[in-house]
Amino acid sequence: MKSHLFLFFALFSILFVNGQTGTLKGAISDNNNIPLADVNVSLSELQLTTTTNSLGEYQFDKIPYGN
Repeated sequence: MKSHLFLFFALFSILFVNGQTGTLKGAISDNNNIPLADVNVSLSELQLTTTTNSLGEYQFDKIPYGN
């Protein structure tokens, strides 16, 4: 019984850790600190792309944690 319980918690812990994600957000502006709208922002390794809003802000959600 104890080995089954240990195995359950070990598997649950692995699934919980693998399911963790984060958020990456920022803003793009020019040399005069004027926000830049409609700029494409990419995370090439994750093959994710988004576009800045009218305030130059962008956000990526559900980014997997890495090394």
